[in-house]
Amino acid sequence: MEPMPWELVFAGVVAVSTAVNVVLFLKFYRQSIDLQKRMNWYTGSIESYARTELRLHAEQAGKEIVWWDPSYSGDGKKVWPQEFRHNADARVDKVFIGLPPHLRKNPEI
Repeated sequence: MEPMPWELVFAGVVAVSTAVNVVLFLKFYRQSIDLQKRMNWYTGSIESYARTELRLHAEQAGKEIVWWDPSYSGDGKKVWPQEFRHNADARVDKVFIGLPPHLRKNPEI
């Protein structure tokens, strides 16, 4: 039996290492997608809880709660009514709450 030429051995090693790298990349890619979905769910659930707490505390304090949709394209379309910047006065007479488009009954509005 004649020994294998080094070129064939080298080609086999390159092919196996390439296949292993492709499998590892696909596994990493799939895992990163799963982690992103979990992170999106977690941040969404925390945001939902915070919004509910804000509504409850505003109602208990007797503050006015206003639903606000900055993507509304009708006559009343305006920028967000409160300005968010450092050292700006934070008004607490009204609480503005928005609803994400995917939770709306008619998301195309």
